[in-house]
Amino acid sequence: MNLAKLLSIIRGDLIEEWIERQQQKLAARGLDWLPKAALVIVTLAILVAIVAYGASLRP
Repeated sequence: MNLAKLLSIIRGDLIEEWIERQQQKLAARGLDWLPKAALVIVTLAILVAIVAYGASLRP
């Protein structure tokens, strides 16, 4: 691995390029809604876990 590539990884350039490529692939397949749906599902799962934990604290 050369120094230029290492610096670009540190700056996040390669990561941003990878994310853009993945988004383009999803859009090409008609799945551009998938990351948003995953975010909603994870958020709901966290809320359910918080409510379940709160309910378990009740005597």
